[in-house]
Amino acid sequence: MGQDVVSVHPPPPTVRVAIALQFALVATLTSMAAVAVAEAVHYDSLIDQAARVVGASPADVAVERSGNVSAALFTTVAALLLATWLGVTAWRMRRRSNIARILALVGLGAPLALGVLACLAGGLIGVVLAGALLSSPAGVEPEEADSTAWGGEALFEEIDRLSGTGWSLAFDAAGSITLLLGLLLTVATGVLLLVRGSSHYFRPEPPIAVHTHPGYAPGPFVPYPYPATPFGNALPPRPHDPGKPGSSSSQ
Repeated sequence: MGQDVVSVHPPPPTVRVAIALQFALVATLTSMAAVAVAEAVHYDSLIDQAARVVGASPADVAVERSGNVSAALFTTVAALLLATWLGVTAWRMRRRSNIARILALVGLGAPLALGVLACLAGGLIGVVLAGALLSSPAGVEPEEADSTAWGGEALFEEIDRLSGTGWSLAFDAAGSITLLLGLLLTVATGVLLLVRGSSHYFRPEPPIAVHTHPGYAPGPFVPYPYPATPFGNALPPRPHDPGKPGSSSSQ
């Protein structure tokens, strides 16, 4: 994931908190996947109970099971993929990888963007349907749906009645809590990674300039003695040095 920048400078508090919140978001997404699987198993048992009560046909039961498995599979796979993405990028951000920071921001923003687009698409479809109903000729009422057209209506109503108490409410509450917590962690992590202190920390440090003469390679510093005088001494002794010829203390 690119070359990491090794620095002796510790990360600022915004980066440390952002990485911690991102790991917390990974745990939240994993919990969300676990809740989705447990709720699907519980809903499958409700399908069996409702089918025995109303005497539903095997075809209606199969349709209901298929929808349950599809919803649970989509939620679980999406949550685990996003958790893996954010977990890897958070680990690489500990090594001051700016590419990991950018990919983490992509992973944080993609679900929010998709959610906004889904809401806009749903609103557009609602407007189109409302316009189609309002544009119908006056005095002509839409035909009522035949209650017997879908044989699984009784099955669905019984499942809805059974899911109003017990473990169904607990799973609904757990799903809502994990979703809200994940949203809050996503926003907080993204803001902390975008502040100025975090952006400056993840920028590569410029290389240290070394000034050399043309044609000469830089080498280690070697102290050079003072040049000798015509009298043979490097430097005359200072008057205040004790034990030296010519000092005031030896006279």
